[in-house]
Amino acid sequence: MENTVNVKGKDEVWWATTNEYDLDVNGENLSVRIAETPKSTEFFVWNEVTGWEEADTDEGIMAIVYETWSNGELD
Repeated sequence: MENTVNVKGKDEVWWATTNEYDLDVNGENLSVRIAETPKSTEFFVWNEVTGWEEADTDEGIMAIVYETWSNGELD
């Protein structure tokens, strides 16, 4: 007996992505990860001593990264 399957609908209910970037920001090299879900976006920066750290995007170089990302200029 052959089975039949008919897809009556499909909805994406959750997604999560993490993109890693090697960036040169005003002459400073840094590695950044941006983790996105439907509810939040988190930024991480690589620290040679402690590894990946959550980044403060309110000031400094990460504010530049955040603004660039917000403007769709990292993809």
